[in-house]
Amino acid sequence: MRVALVAPVRPRCGIADYTRALLPWLRGHTRVELIPSDDETGRVDYRALGERVNAADVGHVQYEHGFFLQDDDPAGNFDAFMQAVRVPVLITLHCLPLDDPRWVRHLHAPQVGCLVHSRHHEAAVRAHEVAGALVAVPHPLPPRVPSTLTAEEFRRIHDLLGTRVLSIFGFIKAHKGYDLAVDAIGALPDDVVLLLAGGPQDARDELTLATLRARAARLGIAERIRVTGYLAEGDVGAAMRATDLVLAPFTTTTASGSLATALAWERPVLASALPQHREIQDAYGCVTLFDQTCPGSLAPAVRALLDEASRHETLRTAARAMRERCTFEALGRTCVDLYARLADGGQDRKSTRLNSSHT
Repeated sequence: MRVALVAPVRPRCGIADYTRALLPWLRGHTRVELIPSDDETGRVDYRALGERVNAADVGHVQYEHGFFLQDDDPAGNFDAFMQAVRVPVLITLHCLPLDDPRWVRHLHAPQVGCLVHSRHHEAAVRAHEVAGALVAVPHPLPPRVPSTLTAEEFRRIHDLLGTRVLSIFGFIKAHKGYDLAVDAIGALPDDVVLLLAGGPQDARDELTLATLRARAARLGIAERIRVTGYLAEGDVGAAMRATDLVLAPFTTTTASGSLATALAWERPVLASALPQHREIQDAYGCVTLFDQTCPGSLAPAVRALLDEASRHETLRTAARAMRERCTFEALGRTCVDLYARLADGGQDRKSTRLNSSHT
């Protein structure tokens, strides 16, 4: 089977990394052509992009607003793309574009299938009467790349020696709840620091970081905030191993590559009690949750978890079990099965879950 995979290819992009991890498993069972959804010129002809998909038996789109954002009209651009496509299409939804009828109408075609990474988002998509196959699987945990540094070397480089490190991993995005984390640092012992294990991806992220630094300065804790900047693959493991506790105090999320990375490295994680995080906790028990809607709730949750070494080991064991099951190989098998179903007609008005953790 020939598959046209429309996805970003640029460096320093989480969904491009996701695609690169998925590709080897797809290529073991299909003939995949990777078609970039991003363009060096900054301008994309979305109809022409859709026409390229028609050379395959099935298309597969890694969808995120940012890849169809040209002229600030993601729904219109996606509509133009889909109108040009004449073969069945699987859409992996990395965000939920359900507020524009020009987008939603494509869900009503039986030759269009959707893959999401939580039951919460499965329900949101199903509410729009999706006609094709709809599958929910957990976000896979990425493979671990060998570290170029030891945890001790990483701590020395980033002035972390003699501290207890709370990390928020990945690109600095406003939805990750940095204000909650900074406020918590101010209520914790002086040896606890906050490490932003990543950096800004764009101008909006730069503003988020500047706002964060200003907040820390007002609280008198600016010296307890560390920012690494973008981490190369070989530095991620060292950052994780240098971390005492990973924070995921997100205010919103679809599925998080940064959280998946922390779990892949079997770190103890304290996450906001969003529905997607509750699903992970219910299925695997590998995260601890706190109520992000309750002011001041993060600091006591951090204090309790930092001081409970036995709980860390329980979380690591649970994360190891998730890492063994939620793999890109398993995701690849699901995608190949969906390609075959879509090529055969694909109509399935009942949502289907192909991962045992969601049954």
